[in-house]
Amino acid sequence: MDINQVISKIPTLLASICENIIVIKDDTSEVYYVKYTGKVLRITDTISIDELKSDYEEYPHLIEDVLNNDEYGEVLVSEGTSREVLFMERSEEVWKYIFMIPVREANILNDRKTLLIADDSKVITNFFTKLFKDNYNIIVARNGKEVITFVEKNRDLISGVFLDLQMPEMSGLEVLDYFAKHDLFKQIPVSIISGEDSADGIAKATNYDIVDMLQKPFSKEAAYNIVNKTLQYGLNNK
Repeated sequence: MDINQVISKIPTLLASICENIIVIKDDTSEVYYVKYTGKVLRITDTISIDELKSDYEEYPHLIEDVLNNDEYGEVLVSEGTSREVLFMERSEEVWKYIFMIPVREANILNDRKTLLIADDSKVITNFFTKLFKDNYNIIVARNGKEVITFVEKNRDLISGVFLDLQMPEMSGLEVLDYFAKHDLFKQIPVSIISGEDSADGIAKATNYDIVDMLQKPFSKEAAYNIVNKTLQYGLNNK
């Protein structure tokens, strides 16, 4: 697998909130800085492992810890420059990813409630983003797999999930299964935003501990109502 195939597997959901993404090959012969431009992921620099160590020389054990472990996470804070390692993970072959976010962005995330909008329709995600971006952090997932990836690493950041039932790769119902199996509904309130109109689909969704269901098409007022109801449910269960 070449580097372009490797970076194509990085979820844009995560990449969009990262300051840097560093991709390292196991034998350390290849190290890349990767950035999300808002449209695609691009390689911004190719460096040696020694150059990477130099970039993070104020944290002498960081790179060695990353190289010697399959998972790693640490908050890094230095005078004048602050960073947070969200997490590092191994891909399916010989590559590792390090995802980093500025602490100032993390503070924003902590100060404002974060909504995770999961829908493969850009019309819906753009609608929610435009409507709520001034008051909330908006994270967009295009499929159920991206939802679970984000939840696994950042569940404490999420104030509410708004989930379409019909999505590629992993459906909304599969995400609801995941939430049920991991007892997440009380920690992260979930409401459905879906065009699902079959009695069977609606019945399956309402069997889970969701807050509410909003069927497409819907108005701004209805969107405000379900967001407020979902967030209030989360507050009442803390």
